[in-house]
Amino acid sequence: MIVLRAVEPADVDDLYRLESMADVRRVSWGECPLSRHLVWEYVSNYTADICRDRQVRLVAEADGVFAGAVDITDYDPVNRRAMAGIAIMPEFRGRGLGREALEACVGFCRGLNLRQVAAMVPVDNGPSMRLFRSCGFSQSGVLRRWLGDTDVALLQLML
Repeated sequence: MIVLRAVEPADVDDLYRLESMADVRRVSWGECPLSRHLVWEYVSNYTADICRDRQVRLVAEADGVFAGAVDITDYDPVNRRAMAGIAIMPEFRGRGLGREALEACVGFCRGLNLRQVAAMVPVDNGPSMRLFRSCGFSQSGVLRRWLGDTDVALLQLML
């Protein structure tokens, strides 16, 4: 079972490992490697205040173990929308935990009284495309060659 919780200082090494994975870095940081120090700085300054920062990162924990993270970004309380992202550690993939984490993320967004959540997913990432679609997201458009030569699907879920 997945539980979403705030980022803690003890998560630095797990977050660094997660952010260093090529498939995660590709959609979040680009090709530039992320240092452990930058992750430490992020965690040290983490407020979990989505109203102030317009974003929040939550750790996805499975039975007390770091399994990944979800991000809610571009939070817009006026238009009642946000973007969502999810990253699951390789050793936890294929067990339905990504779906649990995404459903918990959507529940969090409902708690913020949002009307919609959107995600940008590379079209060549079949598992992620299936995950978002299985949680009710539908494709609204395609951004051509958004990640190098890779198209990115814009997926939306109306709440």
